[in-house]
Formats: sequence, C-alpha cells, structure tokens
Amino acid sequence: MIAQVKTQAGTVYYTAVFAIFGKGGSCTVIGFDENFETLKCIPFYDRANRRQQVMIVETTRDNWVQDGYLEGYDWIVYDKKRLEHIRLGRLLHPDFVARGKALQDEVNIPEWLEVTDLKTARDIYWAATSFHDAIIHSMEREGADTILQFEIWNGTAKLRLENAEFHKLCAIGPHGDEFDCAHITFEDGKVHFRGYGMKVDEEDGSRPMICHFSCARLYWKIELD
Repeated sequence: MIAQVKTQAGTVYYTAVFAIFGKGGSCTVIGFDENFETLKCIPFYDRANRRQQVMIVETTRDNWVQDGYLEGYDWIVYDKKRLEHIRLGRLLHPDFVARGKALQDEVNIPEWLEVTDLKTARDIYWAATSFHDAIIHSMEREGADTILQFEIWNGTAKLRLENAEFHKLCAIGPHGDEFDCAHITFEDGKVHFRGYGMKVDEEDGSRPMICHFSCARLYWKIELD
C-alpha cells in the first residue's frame, strides 16, 4: 500500500504504508515522515483543521495481517512496544527503520497512474472515494487525449483518456451533474467509466447513469486541496 501525503507546508510526498487503523474519518496510517528518517502515525485528516492530508493511491496489502481495527505487516502489528513508540514519536531502532526503508525503496509513483485491471480500478476508487459527490468541472482536448477534471471530496481528480468515446455525457462545469458513485469495467478491449447520479429509483433502488465513456487507455492523478 502506498499513500500520498500533503504536509502542512503544502508539499507532497509518497510513503509506503506499513499499517492502517481506525475507520472513516478517524483512519490513520503508519508511514514515513517527509524526510524519510523515521516512521510516524499520520491521520487521514489533520485534527486541527480537518483537512485531508493522506490519500491511498495503491492498495496492495500482500503479506498483511489483521488485529482488530489494525492491519499491516506483522513486524508492525504484533510489536506493541514499537507501535507505542511510533504513536508517541519516540526514537526507533535503526534496524527497525531500515526494514521500512527497504520497502520504501520500491515505491515509484509516475505522474499519471494507469487503470488496467480490477486491482488498479480499486486504487482509483480508494483515492477518489468512488467519485461520491463529484462533478466534472472541465473537459479539454490534447491531441488524441481528452482530459477530464473532476472536483471530488477534498481535492481534484484528473482523468486522461486515450482515444475516448462518449456514449453519454452529463452536464459539465461548476454546477454540473453530481455523481453518487462511478464504476469502471473492461469490455471489448476498452476501459469503460460509468457515473451514476444521486436520485434513487423508488421501485428498484437503482441510480440513474448520468455519464458513460470508454477509452483505449485510462490514466489518472489526484491533488489534495
């Protein structure tokens, strides 16, 4: 698992996530500090101003274990003494930090992430909270590519569509149609994105599809406010 972290100074860095605990707005990750010197607890939301400061951009959790609301690598989850040291910001043994750096060295996030399968679709769902309460703020053409900018919770999502086809397009702009959620599927060699509206059908509980496009390749990036 990899997280984007936005610091109080407005800078952004990417850290391997070694554990995650809590639910909803109280979620906290254990990752590196911005100087990659030690491990620390980083709440999803800054407690002082409730600004989102952590966004999960890659969701792989291979070799993780779970203990109640805490899940992560076993050398973190089951070491209660070091967990307490991390929580309190105490000095950690260099060998312990080095174990984290070995995983951090594998972190390589490109400018644009690509959706290629169900796993990478799950990554963008995590990052964009499934596009709940999102709108498409703008659409621009760049050669064969189309750039869609979404306003999402606590940030801006950009999708870059290669050779896009628009089967149904919702209202675009600051007062555009609001999404309830989005689904990404893979059909006939293309990536399909379907956005659903807020209104629930009283008979079957379904939501109306307000947007549907497909493309040869789908890339994305998100910036937190």
